[in-house]
Amino acid sequence: MQLAKGQFSSGNSIGTEEDESRLQYKNTAFGGLVTEAGLRRMSQAGYAILGVWAITLVSYGLLWPEPYAHGWWLVLELLAVGRTVCAYEGIRLGFSNLYILIQGGAQDIGICLIIFPWIARFYERVARDRAIDRILRSAIRAAERHREQLQKFGAVGLFFFVFFPVSGTGTLVGSIVGYLIGIPIRLVLPVVIVAHLSSLVFLLVFFDWLEPVLRSVNSGFAQYFAWILLFVVLLSGWLYRTVKSRFARRDGTVNTIQTLTESDLTAEE
Repeated sequence: MQLAKGQFSSGNSIGTEEDESRLQYKNTAFGGLVTEAGLRRMSQAGYAILGVWAITLVSYGLLWPEPYAHGWWLVLELLAVGRTVCAYEGIRLGFSNLYILIQGGAQDIGICLIIFPWIARFYERVARDRAIDRILRSAIRAAERHREQLQKFGAVGLFFFVFFPVSGTGTLVGSIVGYLIGIPIRLVLPVVIVAHLSSLVFLLVFFDWLEPVLRSVNSGFAQYFAWILLFVVLLSGWLYRTVKSRFARRDGTVNTIQTLTESDLTAEE
C-alpha cells in the first residue's frame, strides 16, 4: 500500500531520501497516488486554520466575555455531537452567526486537514488496527459503509452527503468517502469544505428563525430542542439499520433455502 520511506514512484525510477517530498502513496482502496509534499501542505494548512481559529475564539472571549467566554462549550458540542446541535445551541446562547460560522467551519475543516493525510498514508492500518483511536476507526467504517451508495453520484453526491447534517457525514468522513470513490483529492477537499460551510449557513439561517418561534411557544422545549432532534435522528438511523439488516438476513435465508432446494432436485434427477 505504501512505498518505503525515502522512495517515490516516478516512471520506472526510484528516488532517494533527498526526493522525499515527491514520495507518493498508492492505495488500492483509494485507487490513486498522493504525494508526500501534498499531504504536508494539507497538514500545514490545517494547523494554520486551527491557529487562526484559536486566536479568534480567545479574542472574542477577552473582548466580549458574555457569552463568548463560554465558546469552549460549542467546541465540545461540535466534537461530540456535530454541527446541528452546535449551531442551534450557539444561537440559543446568544452567540453571533459569524462567530458560530468561524468556530464550526474552521474547527471541522482544520481537524480534517490534519487527520486526513495521516489516514491517506496508513489507510490499511487505520482501517484494521484495533489500537487506533476509536473515532478514527468509526470514521473509516462510516466511509466504507457509504462508498457504494455514492459511487455513481460522484462529486455531486459527495456534496449532498456532507451538506445534510446527519450522523457520520462530516468533513473527515466525507473526505475519505470522496477519495474512496475515486474523486481526485484536489476536487474532494473543495467540495467537502464548500458543502460543510453551506450546511452551517443553512442551519444558522434556519435556527435563527426557528429558535425565537420555539421559545415563544415553550421555553423548555426551545432549550432542549437540539438534543431532542439529535435523539430522533439517531433513533431513526438505528431503526433504519435494524430493519435493513433483518431484511438482508431474511433474503439471505430465502436464497439459502432456494439453493438447497435446487440442489436436492438436481440430486434426485
